[in-house]
Parts: sequence; C-alpha cells; structure tokens
Amino acid sequence: MDQAGPPGWSTSGSRSGAMPLANCLKLKSQFYHGRVKVPLALVTVVGRKEILRTLRTRDPVKARRRARIFWLRCDGMFQALQQNPGLSRAQVQGVIDHFLGDALWLAEERLALGQPVFEMPSEPRPAEADDIDLMERRVRDGLARNDYSLVAARAQELARTYNIQGSGPDGLVLSRALMRATLTLTAEVRRRRQGDYRPEQIVEVTQVAANQNHTAVAPVPAPATATMPEPVAVDHDQHGRLEQKASDQQTQARDAEDDAETDPITERLESDTFALWEDYAQEMLATRMWTNHTRGQNDCSLRFFRQLHGDVGAADLKRRHIGAYQSMLRYLPALNGKSPRWKGMSGPEMAAAVRSAKEREADGEALPDDERIGKTLSEKTVRRHISALSGYWSWLADKGYVERDNPFLNFQKRGKKGRGKGDVRHERLDWEDSLLRSLLTSPAWTGHGRYLHLPGTQITRCEKFWVPLISVLSGMRIEEICHLRVGDVRQEQDVWVFDIKWASGHIKNDASKRLVPLHDELLRMGFIQDRVAGRDKSERLFKELSPRGKDEKYGIRISKWFTRYRQYLGIYEEKVDFHSLRHTVSTLLKNTELPEGWIDEVMGHESEKRRSEGHRYTKRIWLQNLQKTVNAINLGIDLSHLYKK
Repeated sequence: MDQAGPPGWSTSGSRSGAMPLANCLKLKSQFYHGRVKVPLALVTVVGRKEILRTLRTRDPVKARRRARIFWLRCDGMFQALQQNPGLSRAQVQGVIDHFLGDALWLAEERLALGQPVFEMPSEPRPAEADDIDLMERRVRDGLARNDYSLVAARAQELARTYNIQGSGPDGLVLSRALMRATLTLTAEVRRRRQGDYRPEQIVEVTQVAANQNHTAVAPVPAPATATMPEPVAVDHDQHGRLEQKASDQQTQARDAEDDAETDPITERLESDTFALWEDYAQEMLATRMWTNHTRGQNDCSLRFFRQLHGDVGAADLKRRHIGAYQSMLRYLPALNGKSPRWKGMSGPEMAAAVRSAKEREADGEALPDDERIGKTLSEKTVRRHISALSGYWSWLADKGYVERDNPFLNFQKRGKKGRGKGDVRHERLDWEDSLLRSLLTSPAWTGHGRYLHLPGTQITRCEKFWVPLISVLSGMRIEEICHLRVGDVRQEQDVWVFDIKWASGHIKNDASKRLVPLHDELLRMGFIQDRVAGRDKSERLFKELSPRGKDEKYGIRISKWFTRYRQYLGIYEEKVDFHSLRHTVSTLLKNTELPEGWIDEVMGHESEKRRSEGHRYTKRIWLQNLQKTVNAINLGIDLSHLYKK
C-alpha cells in the first residue's frame, strides 16, 4: 500500500521507508496529534487529504506508541476502502434528500398542530428548554463521539430501502451523513418556526405528502464487502508481533469515522477551558442540581473569570490564573450587582477601584461619601465563585474531556476554625434576647401608623404580621411558610398542623417534608379564624405573596421587607436575618430536655434519632410529642395583647 508508516518504522519492518517524526506527529496546544496522509486514490472517498487526531498526551514516548496504533487503524481503513470503495457521494446525497423530504413534511404537520418537532421522552430537560436546541446538542455530541444511536433506526430503514449493507462501512457512512443532515433539518425547522420560508418552500408545503418533491434515487446494489474482523487488543511492548498482525487489524467503519475527524470537543477546550459551559449548565438544570437562581450566580462567576483572563485553554490554565481570580474577587464590592455605582464596570475595574480606595484610606485620606467602598465580598462568597468553576472542571473530568487534576480544589479550603474564620456556626447568628424583644415589641406587632415601622394604634394581620411569628414559633423556613396553601393547615388527630410537603421544587429535601403542630400562641392569636376558616383549600395561605425571581420563590418579598423594616427601626445587625429566627428556635429547643429526635422532626433535620423516635410511637402519640416540642418554644415575651378576644 502506498502509505508511509508511523514514525520510526515502516509496514515492511525496515526503517528505510519510515516517515519522519515531524511528518507523522504534530504538537498542537501542548498536545501531540497523529497525522496520516490519505492515499490520492481515496481522497474523494474519505473527503480529505490527511487525517488528524489528538493523541491526548504530552509525553513523546506515549505519543509514538499511540501514533503507531493510529496509523495501523488508518491503514486498515484504507485497505478496506480500496477493496470496496462503498457508496458514492451522489448515492449518499440521494438517500439524504429522501430523508430530508420526509422529515420536513412531518415537521410541517407538527408545526401546524403546535407540537414539538423533535420528541425525546427519555431525556430529562428543563421546562423552558427548546426541542430544537436539545436535538442540536444531542446530534453534535453524537458526532463528536461517533455515536450514531440517535439515527440508527432510520438508517437501517433507509439501508433496507436502498439495498445498502447497513452493518458494514457503508451503513456507518450513511449514519454519519444522516446525523449531519439532522443538523441541516434543525436549522431549517428553526427558520420555519419563525415564519422564514423561501418561495420554493411555500410551494412545497402546500403539496400533499404523496407528491413531495423528493430526489429520485435508484436502489444501490449491495456491495461485495470483505468481512472486517473486530480489532484485537494491542500490546504496546510487543512491537514486532504487532507488525506481523497488522494485516489482521481491519478496522470497522466506526473507527474509520472516529479517526477521520479531529476531536471537536478537544479542539474547543484547547482554545477555551469553558467552551462547554452551556452544555454543563443545561445538564445541571435538567438534573435539578441547579435552580435558575444558581445558574445566574454561576454564570456571574464565569463572567468575572473571563473579564480577568479572557479565554484560557484547558492545557494552559495554571494555578496563577486561579490565584489572580481569587485576589480579584476579594476586592469586589459586596453590592457589585445592585448598586448603580458599579453598573457597567467589569470585575477587574471594580477591584482596581476598591484597591485604590483602600490604599488611600490606609494613607489617612478622608474619602467623600460617594467614594467610600463599604463591604467587599465575604470569604464564603469568594469560595462560592471558585466552587462554581471547580464543579465545571470536575464535570469535564467525569466526561473524559480533561485528564489533569482539578486546579481549583486547593482554593476552596476554609480558614481555620473560629469566629469569623470559616466556622459554619458563625456564618449566621441567633437573635439575642434583647434584639428579638425589640423586634416583637415594634409597631408591626404592637400598633403602627401610616407605615408599619411608625408607631400608631393599628394592628394589620397581613402576611408581614404572620410570617415572622410563624417562623419564630415553629422554626419553619421562610419558603416553607410562604408556599403553604389553606388546605395545608389542617387538624390531624385533633392537633392543628402545618403539612409541609413538596412545593414546586422549593422544599429543601425529603427530610423537610413533615407535619409541624401549630404553637398554642398562634391559636390564641386567632390564626385559624384569620387565615383558614371559610376559605377554599386550594387558595394560597398568603395570597398577598406572588412568585418572584428566577426560581419563582414566594418568600423573596417578605425577606426584603424584613431587612428594610429592621433598618428603619435601627435594629439591623449583620448576619442576623430572617433565617436566624429558625436558628434561634433550634437553640431554644436544644436547651430543653426534649429528645433530640423530636426536635429534628419539628425542624426538618435528617437524623438517625429522628427515624428511631418516629417508629416508636403511634401517630396520635407522635403528634402529641411534636405538639409538646413546639409549645416548648418559649420566647419570654408577652404576646397576650395579640390574642383574639
């Protein structure tokens, strides 16, 4: 065969006809690539003059071994193609025209009925995902991995229609052509869905299916294809024996197609580490590992990184890049996404402004109010930004796209244990007795004027009145409270309970689903009469609230009001927020002599003691125990003025 062998040897075993190393190995973006010249007679069949494929290594010794295997596979492919040239380009094009004609007609029917054109029931996806985009991603991923399962059934059907050997090289050539045609189909359907029809298409879609203008294709005679055995395992250390068996290494067309393409994913990652970020994000959303809010946060993490470093290839990404990124994050203002002052500024620009201001303050300069910086990102937020990018690298490694250790890992470590240095216990604080008393004796619960924070004589039992009270008298999370419907407040075994169950993905986990008895104080305040009695069970308990934000959470409005309200009153403290009410309840209950399993059940914490206690009692006794636990929440504040007369 008129084809030079791999570097340092030839197919005859002598070194006289060997191709020089520089001609068969190519170093590109610090990775070696195998390069094989296609015999002139087969250029029109293969569709290119040379075959280039990454060898996924920087080691020259490994590269030579892998290049040898790569060349042997190509050689087997060339021999098979010379024995059987296979389908001509015109024959393949004819079959593809048939395929596209049928597919476009079916697409028109589904567009007319308002149905998805591409149905993929086995693949989970976000509700807002577009079927065309999903199909495009699957096709491109299949082409990159030489996986043609997406069109396998249709390829076999067309192969039978046109007398093509579906299980041989011709079948795989046809399958790959169908995959490429599907990309053409998705682009055309997208245009048609938007009403973009060319004149000839308008005529075409008005014809009946029987008169479709398909390209006529004559059946292709079945080729006399030589049987190609499966490739055997290669022993890298037995070069001589490998050369003797090279003639038996006839490669299936799957390997031929695999070698005939430069790996597109590797090529993309070589120029931009985060080239697959969108695929990663869509998978995280589809598997519910992320919410839309999380997606927005993580996109911001990537945006800051790119603003600092631009596109950095996976092989070129160094720890110094991540260290510089971490340093920049520590100088970003905490309100970088909210304050008009920082609008339109990139991450590096904001960090430079903050650094300059801090240096001026350190030199004793008194900055005017509009130049003062305020707080910068907390260490927890810095770690979150780095963790977002670290998760992406781990995903690449799981997919086999990168082989290096995760360079982000050591930058996610917490500081030493202790207050203010990464100790989880101090990331959010409890309400001190005096601070909680100031809150519950403020105008919203003792009498307000025109506005809730102004003293007066009115007590408005609105959502702002009830939601904080429920939280501090039960330990429930804000979203658990705000997501309740009227029917979720009911009597169970003569005990009034909140039935906390799965609510549009916002309940934290299975352990969070539980029955929480109502505190006697809530019953004395007339909560049942005010919010439950006489109302339709399907209504929202707090109909004043509406879903907000990317994840459509009902508690956002209350949370923001709670912050503003405390600021108006002058009782706002950092790290003491609405969720701190839950921490306070947990602390109060742990200081009682109640069993830990009962407390975990009320709080919705997963634990072995919780499961053990739950199995010990009948439902009636168990609810009575939980009621006893809830009523053990003693705030030490007189709320009798709120009781219903």
